[in-house]
Amino acid sequence: MDWRSELREMADRLVAVRRAFKQSMIQLGSTVNWDHFDRSVGLVTMCGLSVDQIEKLTKEHFVFLNPDGRMVVSALNSKNIDYVTRCFHEVTKQK
Repeated sequence: MDWRSELREMADRLVAVRRAFKQSMIQLGSTVNWDHFDRSVGLVTMCGLSVDQIEKLTKEHFVFLNPDGRMVVSALNSKNIDYVTRCFHEVTKQK
């Protein structure tokens, strides 16, 4: 496999992870509009959470974001995405 194929594979995985995150949030009943999540590109995305919500994710659920709300999408995978989306749902439904 050449580097272009590997790059395409990584990009496709990020698209799939973003889509899975959004779908999971919808299935959990989130009232937050997560369209920005699967429309953005790259290794990180802005989550649109408040400072208080980010703090709750960190202190109560041990889910870590940058203080400005950026999340490393590439860190999500099939083993942790359900936990992460449940935590996001928990802190965003208290908004």
